[in-house]
Amino acid sequence: MTGLEKIEQRAQELLKKYAFKEPQSVWHYTSSSALLNMLENNSIWLSDFRLLNDTSELNYGLNIFKNAAEQFKGINALAPQAELVRALMQEFDRSEKFSLAYVFCVCAEEDSVTQWLSYAAKSTDPVAMKFDLQSLRNFSWNEFRTRVFPVAYRPEVQRNIANSMVRSFLTLPQCKSYLAGNVRDRSKIDFELFATMCANMCIQFKHPKFQAEQEWRVVCQFGAEHGPGQKLEFRSSGAGVTPYINIQPKDGLLPISGVMLGPKIANRIQLKSHNELLLRYDYFDAEVTMSGVPLRN
Repeated sequence: MTGLEKIEQRAQELLKKYAFKEPQSVWHYTSSSALLNMLENNSIWLSDFRLLNDTSELNYGLNIFKNAAEQFKGINALAPQAELVRALMQEFDRSEKFSLAYVFCVCAEEDSVTQWLSYAAKSTDPVAMKFDLQSLRNFSWNEFRTRVFPVAYRPEVQRNIANSMVRSFLTLPQCKSYLAGNVRDRSKIDFELFATMCANMCIQFKHPKFQAEQEWRVVCQFGAEHGPGQKLEFRSSGAGVTPYINIQPKDGLLPISGVMLGPKIANRIQLKSHNELLLRYDYFDAEVTMSGVPLRN
């Protein structure tokens, strides 16, 4: 295991230590039309993390890492440590170009008012797909390897992880040799890879105002792990044109355990229609329920 891999492993251990209680089930809020597309194609869409609904998420996380790096600059702006920090900050500014993460978002909150309100503004047919979290984590996808991560909302946890990662990076042997004056060439210090690692860690950071969602993310590093012949696809979204990848199960069906109808379509006719839809695609054990949130149509 390389030094950078150890840094990433330690960060995940810290995140797991402070993560909220793991739920049994998670929910993906979407529309009936998107659900139909997923059932017809037996696939889910993982969207470019940089172009999620909240396009500020990457900047929010990177600012935490930039603040962590600033703490290590020291007093003397010409000192070797300050030079390393400046080089790292430059890579942070460029890192969004190299972040190749694609995500599928789910949350632990069942029948979420905030999620329904969000989809009420952009969809006439909101639904929530239910997944067993452990099944989703262990699921095998054709050509792709995914990981399932919890999102960290507490600012102190985010700062601890960022500080730990930056401190560990600046104490790697190649950085220590540069700081000691043994070498004056920074080319052997992989600032770009570390900055990309930090940008990918931002997938697991979100503003504390969203904490009620208790979000989890199915993540695929497309650039590093895509299968042969796989290509990006594109869709229109609120952020403009959004790249996404279409992933299918290695065997069988998607791990959907249920569907909840959003407030706009929570009626007996739609309950029957969605039950028939799931039976049509052989989801015999998936239960269809109706939201209890009293939103106006």
